[in-house]
Amino acid sequence: MESCILLQCFCKPKETTTVLYSLLKCTGVINYNLILYVDLSNDTRFNSLNKDTINELNKFKQNYFQNFKNIEIIINNENKGPYKTCYDAIEYAFSKNSYVIFSEDDSIFTRDSILYYNYYRDNYSKYNDTNCLGITADSMNFYSDDIKIFTNLKNIIIEYGKLNNKKDITNICLNKYCVDNIITIPTNDVIRAQMFGDPVQGQIKSVYINNEEYQHDEEINYNINVPLKKYYNAKTQKIKDNLTINYLNYIQKIKWSPNKQFGIFKENWDKFKFFRNNNYGSYNIYREHAPDTATGFFVRDNNYYFIYSYIPRCNDIGLFNQYGWTQLHYDKNQNIPISTIKYLTSNNFIYKDLILNLEFYNGENYKI
Repeated sequence: MESCILLQCFCKPKETTTVLYSLLKCTGVINYNLILYVDLSNDTRFNSLNKDTINELNKFKQNYFQNFKNIEIIINNENKGPYKTCYDAIEYAFSKNSYVIFSEDDSIFTRDSILYYNYYRDNYSKYNDTNCLGITADSMNFYSDDIKIFTNLKNIIIEYGKLNNKKDITNICLNKYCVDNIITIPTNDVIRAQMFGDPVQGQIKSVYINNEEYQHDEEINYNINVPLKKYYNAKTQKIKDNLTINYLNYIQKIKWSPNKQFGIFKENWDKFKFFRNNNYGSYNIYREHAPDTATGFFVRDNNYYFIYSYIPRCNDIGLFNQYGWTQLHYDKNQNIPISTIKYLTSNNFIYKDLILNLEFYNGENYKI
């Protein structure tokens, strides 16, 4: 049986690279084909990001082709948008493979996620309930949709210079000098000019954070106060405090469709793929919803379900910005990007030998 990991990519070189590096840490990828399906942006603002994305993918293929059964890069020069691209990408993947693990380019894999997806693939007959559409590494137990976590980051403005001649250094600070949500800027204007460039040469300058002045002799350790996106609640903490290997093996039937990452066979993809092709057919009742949300309602209302992991085996590293796509921020001491969004996944648990024998949590059938 040919199997592939399919990554849908869109002008996000940093996030895409992070996801690819997460795959290198996974057990079992050597037996998978890797398809990198790129939808280029037609927006001229993103020309450099398009180019950087392609360069990063080619570099990854050149350096790590031996880690996979095969690596294939497909570039779609006509921007079709996320849903039609998803449809075309999965259709293409199934033209060469029987089983597809689909992922967006900002959903990283935990080290045991491929084994998790393999368990479903290799035991498909066991789970071959006609109402089961597939499996996802996502979890409903650790889900949070608190959009407020992005608020403070969006509003922060950091400038360097004189009161009437300042340079915006927000992105430089976030990308290079922010560790664990703390922006560190030393004293000494000469050092600061080396860090940020000198907008007013020959004069002593200050740093301004949201218009609050920090002079040249003030060391700055500024907490940007972006709450970590931790999927922690009372149930989560109890699980963590009383963890046994069984929690890693628990799965649940959820009457909702995952969006970011899932494993699926073609016969089940065919049951709902028309939504991703923007063809709602006889399901006009869902027309007001975007294709991914419409798919969720379709699953819920037609007695279908997906298998979800009880403990998350993927991690959404996306951070919304003004253009509607996502952006990572870097730890200056790391070559591999580290997201500012962190939450509980199977990577948080230490175990020597992974034993996957998936079972439904407390015999529970459905959770809506």
